[in-house]
Amino acid sequence: MDEMPSATARRWGPPLSQIDPALRALFTGYLIVIGIGLLMSFVQILLTHGMADGRFGLSVTDIVYSYYGNREGSRLEAKLQGSMKLMASTHDRAEIIKWVRAGSPRNEWDSHIRTVVTANCTRCHGVIPGIPDYTRAMMESSLWRRSTRAPPSPPWLASPTSTCSASPSSSSSYV
Repeated sequence: MDEMPSATARRWGPPLSQIDPALRALFTGYLIVIGIGLLMSFVQILLTHGMADGRFGLSVTDIVYSYYGNREGSRLEAKLQGSMKLMASTHDRAEIIKWVRAGSPRNEWDSHIRTVVTANCTRCHGVIPGIPDYTRAMMESSLWRRSTRAPPSPPWLASPTSTCSASPSSSSSYV
């Protein structure tokens, strides 16, 4: 039976100490560049996902929040705790979150929350195309307030037994 060759007999080439210095510098440079790239990828992941749960450092919770989202609160709360965190003061964010958790009462919107949203959110929302327009939503809420009847129910909330009619008498409007 043949014996396995020893580890020293299976060398693929000469040891690094016997290689030409230019080739050694090439291998060293390659390893340094790959190491820097790996380090930069770790930093990018840390900066991209590391604050998703509100604490510095990468954890399983950060990855879950980044790809699945935080399903404990509303979408507005998740945005205010996440990517929109720097757009409003801690006090204003806390007031909006408290309002949302209380069920978004209309009287609090009219008395206080509307001014907070106007001061912090409408600088971009309503000006920059491609992001939700909060100025339009606020205008509709003021029309709703002036109306004597409730706004029409959106089609996705209508009961399946109800029928739609195109007659002018059944159309709802804010005016």
